[in-house]
Amino acid sequence: EELGLLKMDFLGLRTLTVTRDAKELIEKNYDIEIDFDNMSFDDPEVYEMFAEGNTLGIFQFESTGMRAILKEMKPDNFENIVAANALYRPGPMSQIPTYIQNKSNPNNIAYL
Repeated sequence: EELGLLKMDFLGLRTLTVTRDAKELIEKNYDIEIDFDNMSFDDPEVYEMFAEGNTLGIFQFESTGMRAILKEMKPDNFENIVAANALYRPGPMSQIPTYIQNKSNPNNIAYL
């Protein structure tokens, strides 16, 4: 960076490989096509699984702490899942209880 060069960090993750392999196995064994570009984001069964903390094997949602947060938060839409992922970090983690309270009681939200 001091030399004016762009620094890029690349993380080695198996998640994309596992996802690709699972997609190929499902398509082969069930004779269906999975199109990630046209997936639905409103499946109530998925949100129920997240709300129950049944997220083992789901990247960034399988730790014990994250599963406990999901059980408290009870995500019921995609935005809640995004919020859980964003808040479960060292900096904003202290705001998780506030988010959960405001999700349950949106009339109590005070805007500056």
